[in-house]
Amino acid sequence: MLPPLAPLVLYRDRHIVALNKPAGILVHPVAADSLSLADGLAALADDNHNIPFPMHRLDRETSGCLLLGYTPPTRQRFEQFFRHHQIEKTYWAVVQGLPPEASGVIDLPLLKHQPSRRMVVDPAGSQAVTAYKVLGSGQGLSWLELSPRTGRTHQLRAHCRAMGCPIVGDTLYHDEPVNGPMQLHAHQLAFTHITGEMLTITAPPALHMAERLAGFSCPTV
Repeated sequence: MLPPLAPLVLYRDRHIVALNKPAGILVHPVAADSLSLADGLAALADDNHNIPFPMHRLDRETSGCLLLGYTPPTRQRFEQFFRHHQIEKTYWAVVQGLPPEASGVIDLPLLKHQPSRRMVVDPAGSQAVTAYKVLGSGQGLSWLELSPRTGRTHQLRAHCRAMGCPIVGDTLYHDEPVNGPMQLHAHQLAFTHITGEMLTITAPPALHMAERLAGFSCPTV
């Protein structure tokens, strides 16, 4: 069952609305019987009865900041912003193990491997670049800040796996038994609005991830 969307609103004006998407919900329906945000967006219609539409994607199991636009011109503008990397995206992830350095850049091309449905590192693939920083570690896990510089499918999940630090709870990219939801959260979006205003929208992590983060010696969540 889709939760009420109004309590998930992080920011709203006459052009856009930002939601803290829960994990486990599709952004777009993939079948007639699949639950997605589309089932509840009419509740966020503006005064002109425009229903907001997502302007980018998050995987089903990824929680956090999702930006929606009210009109086609707004959506076209923001889709250009995303395409040209004019929106700074920051994610949090809890991963298995510890990266080789406290911070760095993963620059590995990705290609879809059809039998497994995974994106794999392959020289024939598309360029994919992710900056990372370790925010905390303990008990064999690390809390990472991830900043994608490209927008490939499953980029963060595939890059974490390639680094030897798969995301906890990732059923596709983690070979160990999964216990609980995937620990990947779209923490923040920063951009220049079409109004000219600089905006930073931050989504608090869901309970399943906040409980994990509380175990690290790191900044207050």
